[in-house]
Amino acid sequence: MESTRRWHSGRGDRGALVGITAVVLLTTLLASAPVEVPLIDDWTYAWSVEHFLETGELRVLEWSAHYPLAQILWGALFSRLLGFSFTVLRLSTLVLAWAGLLAFYGVMREVGIRPLLAGLGTLMLWCNPVFFVLSHSFMTDVPFVSLMNAALFGYVRWVNRGRTWDLGLGSMWATLAFLIRQPGAALALIPLLSLLLARVAGGERRPLPWAQRIWLLVPFLGMGLMFWWIQAVHGETRVSLEKAQMLRLIFAIDRWAWVYARELLHALLHLGLVLWPLAWVAFGRLSTRGIAGASAVVAVLGGLVLWQEGALPNPLGVMLTWDELGHARVLIAGEIAHRQLPRWGQAVMRGVSLSAAVGLVAVLWDRLRRWPHGSREPGTVLLLNLFLQSLLFEALWLYYDRYYLPLLPGLTALLVARLRPTKMVIIVGMAGVLLWGTIAVTGTIDQFRYQRTVVEARDWLLRHGVGAEHIDAGYALTGWWLYAHAPSGPPSRGLEPQVPWVTGWPILPYKIANVAEPSYAVVRSFRRPMLWAASDTVYVLEHMAVTDRWGLPSLR
Repeated sequence: MESTRRWHSGRGDRGALVGITAVVLLTTLLASAPVEVPLIDDWTYAWSVEHFLETGELRVLEWSAHYPLAQILWGALFSRLLGFSFTVLRLSTLVLAWAGLLAFYGVMREVGIRPLLAGLGTLMLWCNPVFFVLSHSFMTDVPFVSLMNAALFGYVRWVNRGRTWDLGLGSMWATLAFLIRQPGAALALIPLLSLLLARVAGGERRPLPWAQRIWLLVPFLGMGLMFWWIQAVHGETRVSLEKAQMLRLIFAIDRWAWVYARELLHALLHLGLVLWPLAWVAFGRLSTRGIAGASAVVAVLGGLVLWQEGALPNPLGVMLTWDELGHARVLIAGEIAHRQLPRWGQAVMRGVSLSAAVGLVAVLWDRLRRWPHGSREPGTVLLLNLFLQSLLFEALWLYYDRYYLPLLPGLTALLVARLRPTKMVIIVGMAGVLLWGTIAVTGTIDQFRYQRTVVEARDWLLRHGVGAEHIDAGYALTGWWLYAHAPSGPPSRGLEPQVPWVTGWPILPYKIANVAEPSYAVVRSFRRPMLWAASDTVYVLEHMAVTDRWGLPSLR
């Protein structure tokens, strides 16, 4: 990330881009399934697309914490062309994911990384299990990261070339990223901070044309219009207000400093685990001082957490666990028996994540030591974005493995920039791509199989005359059918229906669950073999008082 040479694409770049596209297509064909089912929270945003297609009105459900206007319009474009369905909405996300990968490749080439290594870093991002499974949904995470990569591509080209066109593209993509997830506001600060650092560092000042000064303000204009629309036209959603209120209570948490230390350590361990191939091969090119300093930082954090908690946090997360990939089974009634690793397996996993976390901190340490001498380099754009995104997830308490995704491009580029395309680097890097890619593809296959089984169980109840309003089919399906499509009409403030998983926990006569539950009898089970997920069966449960309490005929 020290080169300021202007990148001109060649045969190696064309081969890398074709290879990346081929891998994306192949893995998508292997993992995808045309099952009509919402995944995690994407039913919330799917409703906005459906509502826009029917009424021409942009509207966000009260259950949404974000205002993803750009993604709603993007999904509406695909739905207008191909028809509205969750399969089509997932396709719209996959297209954005692919475009964002190409933009990330361009960013790495622009900062001086060779084609082979830039392709390797791009594949590491795609094969990240959390990134991969969310690419097969209509969640906002991957579209945001993709537009973030596009904005960074424009900004690094602007730093290298000084062209107004590149700055304009960067500002446009940054504005759209903000219109998907509001933490994208940080992207608007990157070119301003880049100019400020260049002036502080001294040297010849580059004149800034008026057109570029206007483009610097465009993202702020977009943010202003967005906030005006929220306040004057749409109104703030209930969940966004609740989350804002919760942030004010963070420092009221008992021992909040220790909680911060634990969650920061978890973020480092998780990022180290998913980036271990690049972190390990980068060790040979890191300074002794950097490794020593990073070891001390990780040791202090680990010591504090061990002192307070008695154990280090699990490097896995919420989306990626030993039980499944995709957070599906947790969002259905009934807790499954968690899979336990043997002690030696836990020790190996923690050793890998700890060592790789040291590598991540060390590469940051080395790069920051040289920052005053390289403030005019295009790599400064990546460092600024990494710094701002880190501040956001710290300040907004975004300690969740899918919220770490915006940190991955910057960390990946920092690591890859330290490498040389030796045989060992390529072997270890490709081994990591194959390992995580296999977990990503098979975990996503299991996710779709499980969701298809839940849909099959719900359809069986419907065929037997049970009304949709009497079925608790888990968070996603219940949210889609009973909240977003409530008989009383679109939910609004103060007029939201009482729905399990969303606005309360009312007892319904029928449940689709992972296991049998008290007060319920099993009336049917549905099984579909899984590749590695911890459970392969869902149960249709009927409340013991279905006849007395609801006056419904029993299916037992």
